[in-house]
Amino acid sequence: MKITAILLLAIYTGLAGWMYTRANMRFGRHAKLPMQWGFNKQPNWYAPRRLALTFTPLLSGIGFIAAALSIAWMPGPMDVDGNQAALLLLGLGAFGLAVYAGYLWLVERWDRHAPDVADKDA
Repeated sequence: MKITAILLLAIYTGLAGWMYTRANMRFGRHAKLPMQWGFNKQPNWYAPRRLALTFTPLLSGIGFIAAALSIAWMPGPMDVDGNQAALLLLGLGAFGLAVYAGYLWLVERWDRHAPDVADKDA
């Protein structure tokens, strides 16, 4: 199970890094990106681009790492077999990447409609 957890963590890290690299190139002209949207579909606040692009995968990665470490190195007998643990980690990683893809989609939509709004304060 330890090898599976490490392999899934490496895959998650690689995919999140690839998404970050593409998004950083795509939104490179902006100093700041929106982090939260209001009910009026306008951004409430902005963060520096690199922080904004790093926050979501880092936050979900912390949960993924915590689950992987607890599964791989928990002392004592476990009632969970390796397949169930691998499915849990796969689901956590997929959910984290889906949330990140949703965030990038929102930023892309913002970029198409208001490309220079965040750069006025920069």
